[in-house]
Amino acid sequence: MMCDLVDGKGDASIIEKRLTTHDRFKDRIEYMPIDEKLIPPGPLTFTLNIMKYVKDEKLADDFADFVCSDGQEIFERHGFTSIHSARGLELIERFGVKDV
Repeated sequence: MMCDLVDGKGDASIIEKRLTTHDRFKDRIEYMPIDEKLIPPGPLTFTLNIMKYVKDEKLADDFADFVCSDGQEIFERHGFTSIHSARGLELIERFGVKDV
């Protein structure tokens, strides 16, 4: 998505602020911050979905398996809460996400 914006294939998008500082995109896009009053309080959750018409279902399944297992360490290194940590399990219980 960001590449498309930088290449002029899109007019606007809502993106994470951290992307505006990425070496690949820095100084190549204009952005305006969203008023913090409009952003819901944390924790914010991410979902992983496999589309119904995915071209390579096995590859998509393997990726999802990786994200939900060994990939959790990568998330933790970047400041996210692992679904396998005590805090992650607490959030899963509180928000009712049972299919991880």
